[in-house]
Amino acid sequence: MGVKVAIYTVGTWPGQVEMLTEKLTARNIYVGKFTGEDRLLQAVGKGAITHLMVTQESALNAPTITKLKSANVQVLTFGEVGKII
Repeated sequence: MGVKVAIYTVGTWPGQVEMLTEKLTARNIYVGKFTGEDRLLQAVGKGAITHLMVTQESALNAPTITKLKSANVQVLTFGEVGKII
């Protein structure tokens, strides 16, 4: 299975996102960055995401979390990056 990670950048500082992106791309993992839930859900609908990294799960609206989980997208915090790499 190819891992495709999305980083939800709302509530982050650019340094966090860049460090996380570097860790993932160093392991040849596809990384996309999203600032809006609508665009994120469109990518999920296309099967473009297997994991979503957020600073905190509370950064997302409850309906979005429900849609992500029903699509089998694993939602992880930045501190849980070790579960992917």
